[in-house]
Amino acid sequence: MIDKDSVTILLVDDAESLRIAIKKDLQGEGYTVLEAASGTAGLDLVTGHEGFIDLMIVDQNMPGMTGLEMVTAIRKLKDNANVDCKVIFLTSDNTPALKQGSLDLKALGIILKPAPSLLKLVKKVVSKKKPK
Repeated sequence: MIDKDSVTILLVDDAESLRIAIKKDLQGEGYTVLEAASGTAGLDLVTGHEGFIDLMIVDQNMPGMTGLEMVTAIRKLKDNANVDCKVIFLTSDNTPALKQGSLDLKALGIILKPAPSLLKLVKKVVSKKKPK
């Protein structure tokens, strides 16, 4: 079993009330949660974070930089421990473009808002051993 205290999750969503609720749920389970209110802020956080991020939960439709654009930029980073981080898109967007984009980026999937099953999926994803 993985130590939840050692699991770091990046939550990126421009909807503050949703971000607060999800962060509270995740922290209540013992996870460390980093948060960003935009794709640009999420990208900045990843590039400035010295540790490993186990999972990114990313909204698609945000002003400035979409979730797909943010994850694409992260995948292109050089010498960053989080270039291959696991990703779940949490969104109200159910378009073919997002579905294909998430496949191209090797995301774990898309969960439509509201997401009562998000915590269950997070537990499943982070319970697998971290890469060495």
